[in-house]
Amino acid sequence: MLVERTPNAKSLIVDLFVSSRGVEETPQSHGQRHLLEHLVALGAKGDLDRRLETAGGFLRARTLRDSISFEMNLPPTGMKDAISALRDLVSEHGFTEAEIAHEADIMEQERALRDAAAQASSEAWGRAFGDRGLDPFGDLDTIRATKPAILEAVRKRAFSAGNLAVVVSGNVDIDAATKAVADALAFLPVAKVSNPAPLAAADAKSIAFGTSPGEFRAVSVPGYRSPDTAATLAAALALATVAEGLEVIYTPSGNRGLVLIGSPTGDLSAINDAQAASLFDLGRILAARWVRNRLYEPETAAAFRGMLLVCERDLKPEIMLENLDSLQFAEFERAFNGFTGRASRPRALAVKR
Repeated sequence: MLVERTPNAKSLIVDLFVSSRGVEETPQSHGQRHLLEHLVALGAKGDLDRRLETAGGFLRARTLRDSISFEMNLPPTGMKDAISALRDLVSEHGFTEAEIAHEADIMEQERALRDAAAQASSEAWGRAFGDRGLDPFGDLDTIRATKPAILEAVRKRAFSAGNLAVVVSGNVDIDAATKAVADALAFLPVAKVSNPAPLAAADAKSIAFGTSPGEFRAVSVPGYRSPDTAATLAAALALATVAEGLEVIYTPSGNRGLVLIGSPTGDLSAINDAQAASLFDLGRILAARWVRNRLYEPETAAAFRGMLLVCERDLKPEIMLENLDSLQFAEFERAFNGFTGRASRPRALAVKR
């Protein structure tokens, strides 16, 4: 748990993160966590959204690879409502087949709205890590076939005390807020959940390069704590400045992951000729700005801290800033060459859309 007091905050943020430990995606369960997110967000009586809106707030939920996150955004004095909502989220829900079918229809509409970047990221993860890289969105056939009892079993494994992280940000009394959250979660069982085996690095044999529109290149990184990850993100952000329309995709994680650069319509040929020496300082600046921008607003800061906290209890956003401060050009160049194809052992996986 992390409670941050921000005296002039215009809202109260309470974020709940539910780790994927013990409920990792498999071909047989692909999408059950996403389904769980949809149904849990409704509340035990299906009225959680309405209750929060009545209190002047709202709930935002999403499913990531490492966790499911539930963000409650309320007026500064809304701690009582936030705790009530938190207790509702972690309580037994009693899912029904009708609810599952209804949410599956909504998820089908969501899938139709996924952009090219999300699709490219999904494909890159699958090619890099196989079944260990299954997209958290899920498979709709698997989702529709999920029975209430199966989903409740997933919920019980996921919502054990050791699998949860809570971040509170607002004009709150730290001790009182800490006690209120602890009391709300006190009834949850404490189950021992083992961490899965670490993801292996992407297979270099699958690497290819192209310059067609709609291409994304993905480089495998060890995890947020690693200096290699800071170097790779800095390299990608620097390379994204050499042509119009390029974007960088990276979700902070304590686990191995991917940094992507590309565009749904752009041409990546410009990055092949880019020179690391001329972009080193810019890359460090952009990566540090990437971190600080996510810490500027209470909403994004709570989400950033929570998605790291749920992976490792001492993993903080500032670790990357420290790694960037000590980043050497040789480390940056090695990461840079992973995207451009000039590395002695290429690390980039090209995905064309």
